[in-house]
Amino acid sequence: MGAGEYAITAGEAFVWKSDRAVVTLSQVSDGWIVEYSTVGRLLGPPQILHHARHREAKHAAWDLMSRVQAACKDDEVGMRAGLSAARWIKARPRPGGLGRSG
Repeated sequence: MGAGEYAITAGEAFVWKSDRAVVTLSQVSDGWIVEYSTVGRLLGPPQILHHARHREAKHAAWDLMSRVQAACKDDEVGMRAGLSAARWIKARPRPGGLGRSG
């Protein structure tokens, strides 16, 4: 694997982390937010490279997958993260019954 070590955590947000990147998917009242940032002592404070809001859950999962692929340069890792994010989204309650599962 070209990306080195990485971890996926889920709770209030779905988070994919590697040694230098963090990709986060979170639910908001009208959809989903995907954020990709760099981290690390040598890089200084975290820098947000991408921030997007999606109404459709499937678009958010695709966005997360592409950001993970960009961060780690590994399509397989990106696909696994995207599938895990899709499962996490499906398990989330829909705010006020109005959320979209895409």
